[in-house]
Amino acid sequence: MKNLLFLTAVFGILLSCSHKEDDPEGLAAKFISEKFPQKWQLVSIQGNISNMPPKTGSKMEWQEFYLLNADGTLSKTRERDGVIRTITGKYSFKSIGIDNFLEVTYDSDSDIIGNCYGTPTEELFIKSNVQFESTWQACDGPGLVYNRVE
Repeated sequence: MKNLLFLTAVFGILLSCSHKEDDPEGLAAKFISEKFPQKWQLVSIQGNISNMPPKTGSKMEWQEFYLLNADGTLSKTRERDGVIRTITGKYSFKSIGIDNFLEVTYDSDSDIIGNCYGTPTEELFIKSNVQFESTWQACDGPGLVYNRVE
């Protein structure tokens, strides 16, 4: 009887600890709703100095948004000093440990891509189904926060 109880407890623990690391559809369903296209607007920029408050609204150096499509494609548009630039690419979802990311690969390189690698890619940390953050701040870039607006 003790062995059966022990095996049941072990099985329960193993079952509760299992999860899918590479489950893009599961991540999409969990963190991004099914309604497309989706617009994710830049809502704050945090500089490299930790005690400075983030800039929001018209006080930000630029305005920017991502437009995600249901087919895994996206565009990123930035307006800075009256100049509007748009780039296109593809996105997918990935997990690293317990953290979930939107991984973006662009069709070409551009100076509006914010990352630590110098490649046409970005990783965006998914905080919730209505907010994600750029990982660019990890290498002294600005901290960028985006909210879903559509």
